[in-house]
Amino acid sequence: MPVYEFVCQECGSSMDLKVPYAEMIADDFKAECQLCGAPMRRVYTTFALRIKKGPTERLGEDMKI
Repeated sequence: MPVYEFVCQECGSSMDLKVPYAEMIADDFKAECQLCGAPMRRVYTTFALRIKKGPTERLGEDMKI
């Protein structure tokens, strides 16, 4: 299940929520701040991607067998 980051529009606090994709794209989905109850907006962040090298390849070079 994807994790989305939200920031409160009133107090500025942030939190991560696990939300099913179908709920996230619904028009009526709203996140509320746990501290003050104000609406939260979604923050778009980068993600990490790790590529493992195999025994016969190196990143940046063609694979030769």
